[in-house]
Amino acid sequence: MSGPRALVTGGSSGIGLSFAKQLAQQGYDLVLVARRRERLEQIAQQLTRDHQIDCRVEVRDLADPDSIEALVDALDQDGVVVEVLINNAGFGLAGAYLSQPWQRHDQFIQVTLLAVFELTHRLLPGMKQRGKGRIIQVSSIAGFLPGTAGHTLYGAVKAALNLFTECLSLECKG
Repeated sequence: MSGPRALVTGGSSGIGLSFAKQLAQQGYDLVLVARRRERLEQIAQQLTRDHQIDCRVEVRDLADPDSIEALVDALDQDGVVVEVLINNAGFGLAGAYLSQPWQRHDQFIQVTLLAVFELTHRLLPGMKQRGKGRIIQVSSIAGFLPGTAGHTLYGAVKAALNLFTECLSLECKG
């Protein structure tokens, strides 16, 4: 990788894939993070071919609490510097809060909140040291509104993510 680099979690579909395409069009080399190797490799090949960028595939399940440390260690070992971080990975939980076992809620919180906190914490120091960098936390309008039946935890997590992002922005101002 030789150009500016962006890391996109959940880069194999949806909003994450849209970010990856936009960043590739702007000339960013990419690190795509998701669980599905075959899908990631297919996207990486297409983006490399279409935009003449380098695209690294990192197959990680962010529901695993050790995944972020392993990801950042692998990038550090290879000298990969991330200039733009897109924290996008996530999934939804259907049904009322008590309809899901705690383990599923725990995984949801790990992917949509704790992985975001940790990845931001691990990559932000390098951005500050270099004097440049961008972090985008993909959230939802649900973080600003009272939850609806069947979406109890989703809105709460997005509200926490929104507040974290606003506070971090103030802390990093300038």
